[in-house]
Formats: sequence, C-alpha cells, structure tokens
Amino acid sequence: VQKAIPDFTFALSLDGNIKIAYEYRARCYRKMSEAEQDPAKKADLIAKAEADEQKAESLKKEDKK
Repeated sequence: VQKAIPDFTFALSLDGNIKIAYEYRARCYRKMSEAEQDPAKKADLIAKAEADEQKAESLKKEDKK
C-alpha cells in the first residue's frame, strides 16, 4: 500500500484531474491509518485521505456538468 502512494502522486503530478488516482490514493491512506498506532500519524493519514476523497468528489461533479 505504501509503495503505491508515490505512483498515484506521480500520476497526479502529470495530470491533476485523474479522479481514480485520488480515489485509490485515498484508499491507501485509509488502509495505512487502520494499522497506524501513533495517533498523530493516524490523524495525518486520515486528513490526507479526506483531502483526496474531496478532490475526487469535486472532479466527479465537474464530470457531470
């Protein structure tokens, strides 16, 4: 899971409108947060997941226009 995040991040650096990359990177962050014991790191991972989920949702709304 951790190894996939840089790949999604790289894809998004090439094209920041790849909805599926945000969705899958969010899933990775969520999965990592489940295993994280440090509360601060867990909160950071959840915040990153939520940011990606919001961006993916925003892109979905733009697609519907």
